[in-house]
Amino acid sequence: MIYRPGGWIRAKGADEDTTVYLQVRDSGEGSSRLNVHYAAMASEKPISVHVWRFVPFEHIEQHANEKNYRRALERDPEEFGGGPALDDMDSYFVDENGEAWQPAHTVRMRDGVVSDGARGRRKTAEPARLAHPGRRISDEFLRDLAATYRWLVDEGRAPAPEIAEQTGAPVATVRRWIAKSRERGFLPPGRVGRAG
Repeated sequence: MIYRPGGWIRAKGADEDTTVYLQVRDSGEGSSRLNVHYAAMASEKPISVHVWRFVPFEHIEQHANEKNYRRALERDPEEFGGGPALDDMDSYFVDENGEAWQPAHTVRMRDGVVSDGARGRRKTAEPARLAHPGRRISDEFLRDLAATYRWLVDEGRAPAPEIAEQTGAPVATVRRWIAKSRERGFLPPGRVGRAG
């Protein structure tokens, strides 16, 4: 990864076909921690939710907050010829009156729920397939597990067997992951009589 003034980070995939550009900044709200607030991806291959899920946001933010990297990120980009010209990106999508170019419709994304403003429909977006986490069960994996669990329940499907099929793990192991996800607060406490 390369760290540049103005909070910019460039990360390349192991295959060198995919590049992610991220900008971190102080999130405010009493925290002085740097978090990702902008992300753009370029790839020789088609980009999908599966590609995005391999971007190690947690790892990137952890490094960005280390003293040496943070010092580089917090420097003024004007001292180095200015930062990337992304501030006017929105202007490309509106006409001279500030109206959206047509055809257009509104899609709002919130907590995995996609709401299509043009038709007023709400549906839960199918999460990316889970991969086996190996020996280390991270919070990121447990969050993804919780999202998959909720989606499967909403679809009327039994979550533990489906997640076992996705990850190649035994159902008993998946049930332990679900219990850990509940302990960490990513899923609500289980209810008596509900399978999962």
